[in-house]
Amino acid sequence: MFELMILAAVLFGGMILLPIVYEVSLWIHHRRCIKKLRTFEQEVRKRAEHDREAS
Repeated sequence: MFELMILAAVLFGGMILLPIVYEVSLWIHHRRCIKKLRTFEQEVRKRAEHDREAS
């Protein structure tokens, strides 16, 4: 009976923690993507300025 109570507590705790972990991982992934996009945008702008100067 005690094992069943522990199992129920673990499963219920997992149901609460899983969405939190999921949201945190999405937030971290979003920040990484934004950082990569900003870096890519800066590179594109530098290349565009260089092409303008060269022509």
